Amino acid sequence: MGQVITTWLLPTVPPVIIAMIGYLQNFPLFYILIGASLAFGGISAGLLRFSEWRYFNQVEDRLIFNNVLIHHFTKKNQNGILSTNGLRIGIQVKNDAMFPISFKAEKVYSEFNGWNPPKTKPNFQEIELPANTIGFQYDENILFLTDLKQETCQGSIDCSIIYGKPGNLKYRLRINQAVFCNFNENEMYTSHIYAQANDDLKTVKND
Repeated sequence: MGQVITTWLLPTVPPVIIAMIGYLQNFPLFYILIGASLAFGGISAGLLRFSEWRYFNQVEDRLIFNNVLIHHFTKKNQNGILSTNGLRIGIQVKNDAMFPISFKAEKVYSEFNGWNPPKTKPNFQEIELPANTIGFQYDENILFLTDLKQETCQGSIDCSIIYGKPGNLKYRLRINQAVFCNFNENEMYTSHIYAQANDDLKTVKND
């Protein structure tokens, strides 16, 4: 309803009223048309500028999900044998606004190949992103408890975020992604793909 009023009624009704007043006052048709046209043009231009201002200052939906992040880590002992192998799963978000936006994770839950990070008390901090920049949030480390039996392993990340202008985080973003990681014969991470339900898979390579 608001869109109908802004798009049709506000630019149309005042020129019609002006034309009716001019007609009742017996103004020449030429002047009536000029007056109605000026009113229509002025109101339309004003509404356009107002819509642009509102869009550029809108906070809701301006923090967007951008990527799933994989940080693979390993450690070898003195004999060169792999002793620690694991990864962290995170999400990357982008501030799509022309002003700073802050965000803070409320909950982050990740899983990989049936393994989970150790349960710890989260200590999420508010992160401020300048205009058109990216930020990220990782979950805790997931250690591989056994050797990987296949080259592709599945995991997931479920993240709930609050965001808004700094100090006023009143909007929410939920990110729930499945991720499939590829490893070579030495169990080194090479690439991953991620997707949400009904989304196309997006591939990310380890550069």
